[in-house]
Amino acid sequence: NIEPPLPSVRRAPCWDYCFGKEDAVSTALVNIVKNQRFDGIEIDYEYCYDKNNNRHYGCSQTTNLYSDQKAQTFLSTLTGMLRAKM
Repeated sequence: NIEPPLPSVRRAPCWDYCFGKEDAVSTALVNIVKNQRFDGIEIDYEYCYDKNNNRHYGCSQTTNLYSDQKAQTFLSTLTGMLRAKM
């Protein structure tokens, strides 16, 4: 199950909640693409990590589940799984 907790008005914890659930997220996205007959998936991840300095500058969108390394691992793993499953 990849249903995140309901987001607060100012924070949407979906990405943080999905860290470590790349297989389930990629499967769900692939199923959506196939069922809706979309051309593909585009991940536009504009979030809080700073790859060069490994800091998120206290971004208000992060939750206690967030870390820069988790975000980078999530994106890398998710991208690989999507490529394999599509």
